[in-house]
This record gives sequence, structure tokens and C-alpha cells, in this order.
Amino acid sequence: MSNKGIAEWFFSFGLAVLGFFFSLIFQDMAYWGGVQKGVANTLVYYWIGAVLSYVFSILSVILMCIKNKREIGEPINYTLMFVSILLIIATILWTTFIIIAGQSGF
Repeated sequence: MSNKGIAEWFFSFGLAVLGFFFSLIFQDMAYWGGVQKGVANTLVYYWIGAVLSYVFSILSVILMCIKNKREIGEPINYTLMFVSILLIIATILWTTFIIIAGQSGF
């Protein structure tokens, strides 16, 4: 496999890691806007973080599917794909859980 092929797998993995990172910090991003006198906290950064979490995860899945159709076969590909899938599942479940919990008042 060429270095370009491995780089593409690592790029997909990097997107999965970025999505996971945003899923961990987006709930703290709710306080970034701050509450000013007479201005309500709009949670803009909270929603930006949640959307980025989903976008990076979905992009990772798309790139993984495209790459998987072209070539697969080396152990590093299976390892990166397995870890990426775990990160993507954790990201989507955690982000969805936090949004549902936040909307229900927890």
C-alpha cells in the first residue's frame, strides 16, 4: 500500500477524533457566550459544537466508505477502521444523549 493510501485512512481517523473531541467539549461551549446584563445566553456555541461533532463524524464515515470501496486488506486498515467506527458510534450516541438531556432540563 502506498503512503497516500495510509494517509487517507489516517485522515478519516482524524476526522473521527475531531468529532469525538467536539462531542466531549460541546456541552461546555454553552457557557462561552456568557450572560451579559439584559442579554440571555443563546447557546450558539453549544449548537455549533454539536453540529461540528456530527459533521466530522459523518465526513469520517463518508471518507471511510469511499476508501473501503477502493482498497482494503492490510491490518492497519482494519485497525483504523475499527477504532474509527467505535469513535463515531460513541460520538453520535454521546452527542445525542447530551442534547436530549439538555432539552429535557437535566
